[in-house]
Amino acid sequence: MQFIDIGERAARYLKLDVRNTWAGPQAPDFFGRLRIDEIKVAHGAPVSGSAQVPLEAEARSNDRDGGVRTSACGACSGSSRLVGFGGGARNSVTFRDVTAAEAGNYRLQFDHTAGSSTALSVRVNGAAAIDVAVPAGNPDVPESTAVSVPLIAGANTVEVFSRAARGPGLDRIAVGPLPPTSYVPRTTMTVDPHGLQWVGAGQQSVKVTAKLRLDADDALDGVRLAPKTPTGWTVDGGPATASSMRLGDTLEANWTLTSPAGADVASTTVPVTAAFLTLGTPHEVTQNVGVRPRPTDRVFMREAEDSRNTLGTAGLTGCSPCSGGEKVRNIGGGAAADVLFPDVTVDRAGTYTLFIDYTVNGDRSFLVSVNGGAPVEAAVSGIGNSTPETTTVPVTLAAGANTIRIYNDEESAPDLDRLSLGQP
Repeated sequence: MQFIDIGERAARYLKLDVRNTWAGPQAPDFFGRLRIDEIKVAHGAPVSGSAQVPLEAEARSNDRDGGVRTSACGACSGSSRLVGFGGGARNSVTFRDVTAAEAGNYRLQFDHTAGSSTALSVRVNGAAAIDVAVPAGNPDVPESTAVSVPLIAGANTVEVFSRAARGPGLDRIAVGPLPPTSYVPRTTMTVDPHGLQWVGAGQQSVKVTAKLRLDADDALDGVRLAPKTPTGWTVDGGPATASSMRLGDTLEANWTLTSPAGADVASTTVPVTAAFLTLGTPHEVTQNVGVRPRPTDRVFMREAEDSRNTLGTAGLTGCSPCSGGEKVRNIGGGAAADVLFPDVTVDRAGTYTLFIDYTVNGDRSFLVSVNGGAPVEAAVSGIGNSTPETTTVPVTLAAGANTIRIYNDEESAPDLDRLSLGQP
C-alpha cells in the first residue's frame, strides 16, 4: 500500500502513472499495464512506523532569526511550516534539543515544500554547514530529503538555513538511525540488449542502452551510469551522470562497444553499472551483457529471451542449465502465446536447418512459421523442464531479414531456450 499526498485539490480525475509491471517490453500484452484492485481517497495523514523522532519547525522552543516565520500549510504536519529562508544564516531556525542516545552518525530528514529547485543548509553543533539540494515539487505538499550528520550523546543543536536567494518551506525535521551499510534503495535498471548476444567472426560492435529509475524515497547522490569496457574493447559514448535522483527520476544513456580489430570475439561479459551514494555510503547495481562467439557451423543464433523478440503472452523464467540462464515459457494454448523472432538475417535464399533448443516434460509440439507462411510442426519429447534438448526442422528463408514465429494455437508448447540456423 502506498500513501500519496496531493494536498488540497478540486478535481474530478486523478492521473496515476504506472512505473513498473512484472513484464518487460517484449510482452506488450502486459508491459506498462496495471489493473487497480482498490483505491481510496481520504483526508488525514498516515502514522509513520519508523524510529525517527519528528521535531516541528514551527515549535515555540526553536529559535528563529531574521525573516523566518510561520505559514499555513494544509498538507504539513500540524498544518503549519516555516518560510522566509534564503540569503544565508541570517534567516534561520535552530533546534536546540535534538537528542541522541549515543555519539555517532545519524539520518537527519527534512520535510520541506518547494515549487522550484532550491537548497537548504544544516549546521550541527556549530560545525561546518552541509548543503542539501531540494528539488522542485508541489509548493503546498511536503517532500523529504535526508543526510547523514554526526551527533553527540545527549542534546544537540541543529541550525537550518538556506544560501539560495529563496529557500524552501520547512515542515519538520526527524532524527533516526542510519540504514545498515548493506541497504541499497530499490531501483529498476533496464539494459538492452537482454539475453546473450551471439556474434560472428571478426571485429564486432554491440549497441547497449541502459535506463536507471529510482523506486524508493531515499535519494541517490552522485549517480553515474556506464558500462565497464572489457580489455581491448573501445566504447563510443560517455557515462550518464546526475547530481541527485529522487523517487521516479530516471537516467538513461547508450553506447556502442567494439571488439579488438583483427581478431574474433572471445567470450566476454560487459557489466553495465550504476554507481551512487545513499546518505554518503557508496553503492552499485549492475546488469551484465554477455557476448559469445557464434559456433562456426551456425549462420544465426539468438536466445528466446532476447529483447529483440516479441513474446506475446508468453513470459521469461530462469533456467540455470539453459543457454543464458533463461528461457521462455507459457507458449501455446492461444494465438497470442507465441514468440516472434524478427530480423533473422541470412546472406542468401535457401533451405536451412533450424535448431530449436527447448525443455519439456512429456510430449508436446511447436509450430514454426517463416515470414507468415504455412507452419511446420516440430513434435518433441523430454524428461523435464530443467533439461535442455534440441530438435531440428528445415525452413526456407529469403535473402536478408526474415521472421520466425514459434507457437501452438491449440495446445501448450514446450519452453523455448534458443533458435539457431545451420549452414545451407
